[in-house]
Parts: sequence; C-alpha cells; structure tokens
Amino acid sequence: MRRRTYLAFASYLVLLFLIYLGMSYSKKPWLAQEARRMSLNLVEFMDGTFFAFLTLLPTLTLLLPVFVSLAAGDLVAAESQEGTLRSMLARPVTRSRVLAAKMAVLALYVAALCLFFATASLAVGSLCFGPPGDLLFPEMVYRLGDGLRIVPRDEAIRAILGAYLYAAGAGMTLGVLGLLLSVVCRHAASAAIATLVVYFMSHILGAIPPLQDIRPFLFTTSMEAWQYLFADPVPWGRIVRSAAVAFAFTASFAILAWMLFERKDILD
Repeated sequence: MRRRTYLAFASYLVLLFLIYLGMSYSKKPWLAQEARRMSLNLVEFMDGTFFAFLTLLPTLTLLLPVFVSLAAGDLVAAESQEGTLRSMLARPVTRSRVLAAKMAVLALYVAALCLFFATASLAVGSLCFGPPGDLLFPEMVYRLGDGLRIVPRDEAIRAILGAYLYAAGAGMTLGVLGLLLSVVCRHAASAAIATLVVYFMSHILGAIPPLQDIRPFLFTTSMEAWQYLFADPVPWGRIVRSAAVAFAFTASFAILAWMLFERKDILD
C-alpha cells in the first residue's frame, strides 16, 4: 500500500465534519413534516445514532468504493509500471503466493477502513450530538417503506455495525475486481478508473426501470444488501443470498486475476 492510500482516513474525517455542519444548520424539512404527523420532537433524535446512520449511505456507496478502487489499482499495475514487480518475481516465490499476499493486504485494508468508519462515525456523532439513542429511521431512504420508524438504540447500533461488517466482506468484490484490472492495465490510474467506471455503470444499469430484471445479477446489488439490516423484520435469507452472490463474484474475479497474473509478461 502507498502513502496516499491512507489519505482515505483523513478524507473520511472531512466527510464527518461536513455532515456535522449539515445536521447543525439544516432545518431537515424532509423529516420535520412526517415527525409532526407522528407527534415526535425531531430534535430529540438528533444524536450519535442518527449521525452515524446519516454517514452510512455516502460512506458505503461512494467513499468506500473510491478508496478500495484506488488501493486495488496500485497493487500490481503500480509495481509493474515502476519495475519493482520484475525484481519481486525474480525471487524464489511463486506468482500465486505474490497475488495471494496482495489480496490479503487488500482485505486487511478494507476491514480497517470499515472499522475506522464505524468507530469514527459513532464517536464523532456522540461527541457532537450526544450519546446514542433510539434511531428515527426514514424508511424511504433505503426504499424500505414511506414513513418514519423508531428503532431501539441497541437494535440500531447493531444494524449500523452489521452494515459495516457486511460492507467489509462485500467490498472485497470490488477490491478483487480492481486487482484483476490492475493485472490487466499498465498504469495504476487506469486500473483505478476502470474499476470505478465498472462500479458506477453497474449502479446506473440497476437504477434504470426497464432493466430491473437484470438488477439481481449485478455485483453492486449484492454489495448493497446491508441496507436490509434496517428492515422490520430483517430478511436474513435475502441477506445471506446476497452475500453468497458477492462471494461468487469475488471468487470469479480472483480466479481470472490469478490466470492472467500467471501469464503476465513482466519483461514488457
């Protein structure tokens, strides 16, 4: 991993600061009307739990994919570009072990990111808005309904932590895709950009109404299954199936990356 890879942690703190400003100065009209209908005091729910919840969607659908793509793009293409891959493979070590080591490093990086994101969002939210409490959950955000639902504090925190845990595993689907493209591309920037293009194209295809029939077969759909942890009741069967699909995509990308890496010309 390169030094710029760790800018992800600093960048996330900037995001938390921006969300803090948004929560502090926004009048939240999208929640206020529904809260009044339910005779709820919206201010009482502006706490650490709600802050951590607000960070979930932009973090797991935008920031995490960007950071993972940048890191994965560096793994092979950057070393190939700089010539260090040639000297590495000149040692008495198989290419399979080199690729497996890079995949392990990537997995640790994704897990570290998700752990940091979860801890920082809850800690900053609690410091700025008070300790975690019950979550006023807007169901329309995750397309799980059209109203507001109060989620007990412990259940809400478990859902938030579970979302990051699921994302740590499903994020490897994108990471291994990035590793595959890093094997194929000559430049790290090209590999990272190609990974993000594939990711966002998959998102766009899944959002087009006439193409909803193909949505279950897109790898981004399985990456988003953490949202169902906030459903009532939680559809565990659907989550497990999505995790299995994500694993199948990850394994397929890994096998293809291994096949191409074994045949990669490091002298070119």
